[in-house]
Amino acid sequence: MLSVDFIRENKEKVALAAKNKNRTVDIDAILTLDDSRKTCIQQIQKLREERNTLASAKGDEKAHERGREIQGLDTVTKKEI
Repeated sequence: MLSVDFIRENKEKVALAAKNKNRTVDIDAILTLDDSRKTCIQQIQKLREERNTLASAKGDEKAHERGREIQGLDTVTKKEI
């Protein structure tokens, strides 16, 4: 199996190798999906950082409620990936 980084760096070679093996591969779709995966990971990380910041806020009910919302979003986002 090829890494996405290798595919990104060697699009032409990968396309030629797939053609020689009589395989159809949509390299652009693979790279687009990888980009969206990376975007989702970044969004999850930002939400986790915000949740952790809010969790350390003691006694602030609004902060705790927002933290619970973020935790729910984090779970939904993981299921989508």
